[in-house]
Amino acid sequence: MEQGHALLTHLGCFTAFFVMLYMSNKSNSKIFVQTGKPAISFGKLIGLHLNGILWLGLVPVFASSQTVTSILFGHNSGSVWQDVAIALLIATTTLIALLQGSTPIIAAPLVYNLSQLKLYMIVKILFIISCELWFRGYLLWDAAKAIGVPLAIVLTI
Repeated sequence: MEQGHALLTHLGCFTAFFVMLYMSNKSNSKIFVQTGKPAISFGKLIGLHLNGILWLGLVPVFASSQTVTSILFGHNSGSVWQDVAIALLIATTTLIALLQGSTPIIAAPLVYNLSQLKLYMIVKILFIISCELWFRGYLLWDAAKAIGVPLAIVLTI
């Protein structure tokens, strides 16, 4: 993909997501729980996250000439020690998350049913993965090609 076209695609994706974020902010529907009460509109909250997954996750994947695997793992294969280090970091992070998640921080009344919580967590995790893949992946690499590495890093901070 031509660098100028790639940056325009990223600008369009971010603009579409920002417009949706602005609209949800106006209707006060971007907060999951506020002072023990559920979000104003659970459907709008899920819709905002799905919108982010679409514009920051799926559109760049299909519009870019780079593959997801090249973004995630690079073009060069690493050494076995790098793979072992990454596996240990993932295992350690997972263990810490499981240990921290097993103890409640504060006792609060449950304002959602279990299926809503599961749906929200799945959509939220996919949203975070999409955002990181876009910011630290597609946008960073396409900007680095177009405007150079230092400016690309400043752009994605």
